[in-house]
Amino acid sequence: MSGQETGRLPLVPFLALLVRARGLIIGMAFGAALIAVGFGFLSPATYEASLTILPPEGASPLGLAGGGLEGSLAMLQFGLSTLRSADLYADMIRSRSVYRYAIDKLDLRAAYGLTKLDTLRAYEFAYNQLSDDVTVQTANNGLITVTTRAHTGWLPGLPQKNAARERAARIGNTLAEGLDVVNRQKNTSQARQARIYLEEQLRLTDERLHKAGTDLAQFQTQHLAVDLNEQMRVGIENAGKLEADVLAREVALGVALRSMLPTNPEIKRLQSEVDEYRRQLRRMQSGGTAVGEGVGLEALPELGRRYALLLRDVKVQEALFEMLTAQLYQARVKETEQMPVVQVLDEARTPIAKKSPVIRKLAVLAFVLGAILAVFLAYAREWWSKYPWRAEDSAALRAILRR
Repeated sequence: MSGQETGRLPLVPFLALLVRARGLIIGMAFGAALIAVGFGFLSPATYEASLTILPPEGASPLGLAGGGLEGSLAMLQFGLSTLRSADLYADMIRSRSVYRYAIDKLDLRAAYGLTKLDTLRAYEFAYNQLSDDVTVQTANNGLITVTTRAHTGWLPGLPQKNAARERAARIGNTLAEGLDVVNRQKNTSQARQARIYLEEQLRLTDERLHKAGTDLAQFQTQHLAVDLNEQMRVGIENAGKLEADVLAREVALGVALRSMLPTNPEIKRLQSEVDEYRRQLRRMQSGGTAVGEGVGLEALPELGRRYALLLRDVKVQEALFEMLTAQLYQARVKETEQMPVVQVLDEARTPIAKKSPVIRKLAVLAFVLGAILAVFLAYAREWWSKYPWRAEDSAALRAILRR
C-alpha cells in the first residue's frame, strides 16, 4: 500500500483539492479583484503627456567661419554659439532655472498643496516633485523627448481628473517655453559681456592708433626724408598684419576665459595659436623670415628701424581697429536679436486616458494573486486536517497565547 501511495501522480489529488476548495478559491479571487477595483477608483490617478523638442541647428558663431583674423575674433561669441549638443539642452530642461519658471507660471506650489509651507520649503518640495514627474530622453538624431506627469488626490472626482490632464500637458509645454526663455537670457547676458568687452578694446585700440599715427608723423617731420623701398614697405605691412592676428587672438582668448576654464580645448587651441603667431613674428623681426629682401627689422639701420617700427604699429592698430569695429557691430546685433532658439516639434497634448492605475490590469493581477493565495490556504487546510499531532499542537498554541 505504501508503494502504491509513493508512486501515485500528484495531479489527481491536486485537482481534487481544487474541486473541494472551489468556493474558497473563487470567492478569494473575485474578492481580491473587487478590492483592487475599489482601490483603483479611490487611489490618485496619474496622467502623462509628452512633447518633442528640436534643438537649434549647429552654426558658426555670428555666421563666421574659417580661420584668420575673422575666425579668431568670432571666438568672442563662443558662449553664443548654437554648437550645443542635445544632451546639453536636456540638462538645461532639468535645471532649477527652467523648473522655477514652470513652478511660477503654473503656480505648481498650489497644485501640489504646498501653500501652507514657507516659501523656501515650498519651492524645494515643488522642485523635487517636478523632478520626479519629468523624464527627459535624448535620441541619437538629437531630438529631445520630454515626458511629464500630473497626479490627482485620493478619491478623485471628474474635475480633479480634468485638471490633472490639463496640468500634465501644460507642464511639458511650459518647460519648453522656459527652456527658450532661459536660453535667451543666458545668450543675451553673454552677448552683453562680449559687447562691453569689445567696446573697451575698441576704445583702447583707437587711442593706440591715434598715438601711433601721431608718433609716425612727428618722426617724419623731425627726420624729414626717411623712407623705405617698396619691398621693405610690403614686408612691414605683412609684419603688421601678423601682429594684428596675434592681438586679435589674444582678445578672443580674453573673452573666452571669462566663460571657460583654462583646461577647455578651445582655450588651449587659442593659446597655441597665439604662441605660434608670436614665434613667427619674432622670426620675422629678427630676419629669420624675410621682411624685405631677406632683411629683418633688427638688421635695419637705427633710423630706418625706428621708422619701420612706427609704421608697423600704425598698420597693426588700423587692422585691429577695422576688425573690432565689424565684430562690435555683430555683437550688438546678437544682443538685440529676438529669433526663436528652441523649436517644439510636437507639443504636449492633453492625455485622454490615465497612465495609472489601470483598473483592468489591477483587477486581473489581484484575481490571479487571490486565486493563488486561496489554493495555498486550501492546501494548508488540507494538510492541517491530516496532521497527526494537530490536537497536541493546538493545545500547546492555546496555552502559549493564554500566557
